[in-house]
Amino acid sequence: MLGDDNPMQTRSLLSDEYRLLARDLGLGALALNVLDGAAVEDGFMDDVRRAALRRRAAQAVRPEEASPRHRP
Repeated sequence: MLGDDNPMQTRSLLSDEYRLLARDLGLGALALNVLDGAAVEDGFMDDVRRAALRRRAAQAVRPEEASPRHRP
């Protein structure tokens, strides 16, 4: 489960999950940003928090951090 807010449940950090998606599955920055955007839009939060997360998600994944095979 990507993005669970309880690392004790998944036994994984979100940053580790993103690395696996990029390294092992070949997802590039664009695909990871789409995942971030969906999480922000579908999450349970107020509009102020959602706006802050939109800004943060827009800067979270840089192409140089993504898989070299699938960079946009």
